[in-house]
Amino acid sequence: MKILQNNQIFFAAFCGLMLVCGFAICSGLGVAAGETGTISVSTSLMGGDIYIDTYPVGSGYYVGEYGIGTHTISFGKVKGFKTPESEIINLEVNETEYINVTYIKIPEGILIVNTIPLSGDIHVNGDKVGNGYFEGMYEDNTVLEISFGDMEGYITPDGEEVIIIADVQTSREGKYEEIPKGWINVNTMSDDDKINGDAGKILIDGEFDGIGSCNKSFYGGTTHSVSFCAVDGYIKPVGRSVDVKAGEVISVIGNYIKKTTYWINISTISDDGKINGDQGEIFSNNTSIGVGRGAIEVYENSNPTILFGEIEGYTKPDLIPVKEITKDVNISGIYIHIPRYTINITTEPVEGDIEVNDVFKGKGSFEDEYCKGTNLTMSFGEVGDCFVGYKSPEPLHITVDSNRSEVVYYTKIPGRTIGIITVTKEGNNVNGPIYVNGILKGRGGVELECRSDRLHEISYGDCGEYYDNERKKPKYITPPPETVNITKCDYVEGVYGKKKYPPIAKIIPVKPETALYEDVAFNAGASYDMDGRIVRYIWDFSDGLAEGEVTSHRFTTTGKKSVKLTVIDNDGDQSTDMVTVVVKRKPIVKLTKINDTRINIAIFNPMIRPVDPHKNPAAVSVDARVEVNSRIGVTMSTSGLFHCNLDQGKKFERGISMECEEPYDVWVEYTYRFQDEDELRSSHTNSLRMPAKPSGKKPKSIPNLPSWIGVFIILLVFTIKKRRH
Repeated sequence: MKILQNNQIFFAAFCGLMLVCGFAICSGLGVAAGETGTISVSTSLMGGDIYIDTYPVGSGYYVGEYGIGTHTISFGKVKGFKTPESEIINLEVNETEYINVTYIKIPEGILIVNTIPLSGDIHVNGDKVGNGYFEGMYEDNTVLEISFGDMEGYITPDGEEVIIIADVQTSREGKYEEIPKGWINVNTMSDDDKINGDAGKILIDGEFDGIGSCNKSFYGGTTHSVSFCAVDGYIKPVGRSVDVKAGEVISVIGNYIKKTTYWINISTISDDGKINGDQGEIFSNNTSIGVGRGAIEVYENSNPTILFGEIEGYTKPDLIPVKEITKDVNISGIYIHIPRYTINITTEPVEGDIEVNDVFKGKGSFEDEYCKGTNLTMSFGEVGDCFVGYKSPEPLHITVDSNRSEVVYYTKIPGRTIGIITVTKEGNNVNGPIYVNGILKGRGGVELECRSDRLHEISYGDCGEYYDNERKKPKYITPPPETVNITKCDYVEGVYGKKKYPPIAKIIPVKPETALYEDVAFNAGASYDMDGRIVRYIWDFSDGLAEGEVTSHRFTTTGKKSVKLTVIDNDGDQSTDMVTVVVKRKPIVKLTKINDTRINIAIFNPMIRPVDPHKNPAAVSVDARVEVNSRIGVTMSTSGLFHCNLDQGKKFERGISMECEEPYDVWVEYTYRFQDEDELRSSHTNSLRMPAKPSGKKPKSIPNLPSWIGVFIILLVFTIKKRRH
């Protein structure tokens, strides 16, 4: 709070001070509040800028209020017009001061400048204003300096000073005159007349201008250098400086002097007489000129260098410099024979790779001849594998000076025995493949020696035990590989974990179609569990649940029904299978045996909830036919025996009596139609087996038998009676 109070006090003091200063300033100027006048300014002919007390206020016209007192009115420049003089006014209270000034046009003249015969740059007062032609307006009595740009090959016109006169055209012309030229004519020749303007490169001022001859023009009064390039076999001419004069031709001759040549004949020999101009490559200035013998043509006073190539078993001749040749010369290169010695190397107790100067020479032993003084480095390869190994000997360095035989020894690397077995998590042995560093070493268990100077990777393979040999479902999980340091570990177990599989749910196929309220059997007997047993079978029929390996279900609505089987094994794993059953409406027809000669047929239209609640439940019409089959064929057939119309929930029953001398089957075929559908559906009941009637009586009626069967029976009876008589 104290800080805020201090800030408030400071702000109040500052405001008071500003008010006092403002009052003092106003008092000093002698202007009281509200004491102003009006200033009105306008310009004629041109709208020039208007300034009041040096501040810009407008252009062409301005009106504004100002404090009483003295004010200066000034005006801006307008090209081509004279600027009005500044005015000073004394503004009174509530008065208007009118200022009207006129811009007066300044008289001008025309300046025209051109150049001939070329378009050269035109400058006015040092500024470039055009090229070849310029036209411009300038004020009366303006003094201008006209000048021209340089053009190569021409003399630049002189500049001059002009004064512009009002309403007068001032013209000036700059004439470029060509600078006079001279010529340099150059030719080459030789003292043996073999060069006659057709050889030798010519350079003028260091630039190539021709071979053998050239003719080139230059401005008079200039100096140029002429030089020549070398021609093989000749001494090139000395260059010279040439002063060119206007209108003159200066001839320059380059005289090439033929050089004198001599022959150098070279051959090779040796101190042991085995080389006699037939071996050893010869070089002149690093260019091969032959083997054993060679000759080169050289110029007088030249300094070639002769070199010789290597020959195995000999020291090559030294480099021979030939200085200032003045005659033909014969040179011999003498090869010095180098003594050769036999070097023999053997490795023990194992055969190791032998390399000499990084070149493989043999395994276990090596022998060869080398020249005296040859430096040899013998290196030896590693011997062994990941189980048994030998340390490579250190490289052997030999300078050949005599026959020499060396035995080099490999040192065995220490090893250690390790035992490896494969077991299950329960500790039971399992016949698993065992790999050491990728090499199969056994199954179930191994004991082997391994090198102690390296790590070893132990891995395992499929043990070959399966729940299902056809499906190749392994019983065990293969252990992961592991890296072992045998200096710290001499026993390893590969533990095979038991592999778990979920049960397999499988529904034995059922009839794809069934009827409402008809028992449908479902069987999960095809389901199995490879690593245990199934403990629960759960059936989901969409409209109900059931449990058990075998069950049945009645569907109460029509349509496609998905039946889902879920099986759960003793490990709690589960799987599912599904089938689809199409449920249709169908009357229930049952054929029931009452006794050996009587059956009962019953037809029932089950109660079904209509899809549309505004419609009545559908009635059904049924037509049935009963047929009796025995060994001798159809013995009884009744077409149209039954016909009924049943509302839902209604039942029709009827008994039938029949007799037959042999066992027979009875079955019913029927067709039906629901009143709310156009589809005609038919089905058969299961047949019913009946025994033979002991009385031997024939069936009461055999209707609908074909005519040829009746005739056959009559003829058969007639024949039997005739034989009896």
